[in-house]
Amino acid sequence: TGDNPSPTTFSGGLSYGSRPNAAAYVKKTGSGTWRLTQGASSNNGTYDVREGVLEYATIAEKGTACALGTATLTQSEYTGTPDDSKNVPYAIKLGSDPATVAAANTATLKYVGADAKTIKERPVVIKGAGRFASDNAAIDWTGFTSLIPGENTLILGGAASGNVARGVADGAGTLSLMKDGAGSWTVNNPGTSGDLAVKSGRLDVRLNRQYRWYKLQIKKVYNNTEVYLAHIGFFNAEGVEQGLT
Repeated sequence: TGDNPSPTTFSGGLSYGSRPNAAAYVKKTGSGTWRLTQGASSNNGTYDVREGVLEYATIAEKGTACALGTATLTQSEYTGTPDDSKNVPYAIKLGSDPATVAAANTATLKYVGADAKTIKERPVVIKGAGRFASDNAAIDWTGFTSLIPGENTLILGGAASGNVARGVADGAGTLSLMKDGAGSWTVNNPGTSGDLAVKSGRLDVRLNRQYRWYKLQIKKVYNNTEVYLAHIGFFNAEGVEQGLT
């Protein structure tokens, strides 16, 4: 926690010694910025960024040690004896309820590493509002949904270009998308019903939908005989019908 404007570096790894089945729940509060740099952190728990900025210098798929640990035993916050009923299907939670999108200390998880990365097994949930950003190298990340009912906002930011967000969907509530920062993001097939706002940078939205194809035929009847005249379909600018399925 804290209100430090410059990153405070946590360079040590989170480990458990003789307790390999233990899990840590890392909670970030306060308006300040913390940076995790240890690439061999074996923490296997959940990261909960409630306000301020949590930066990480390395990232890998679930089960592989990196600055955000291994994410193999993600749980909600609790104390006491081990309790598997506290397991949650996400590795990262951004925001707190209630949350204000315009607040300077909106919960932010930011990648500051130098290598482009693709991550498919560390789902992110938004509780109110949260910013997901990359400042240097592009990241391709799968899994963004809202955790609570009502309006929630996922803010895609940072200075890096070529970032991709996949598996973006409403979840438990309504998820809105906002783009800020100088970088660029592509959102593939969003399943969201909230608002869309682009404050700065570039946002590409790509849709790959399946539509049912109907051919509307126009006929005329002569003495109980149907004569086909034409049909209504989808045509390109050159007048060639598109065989959509």
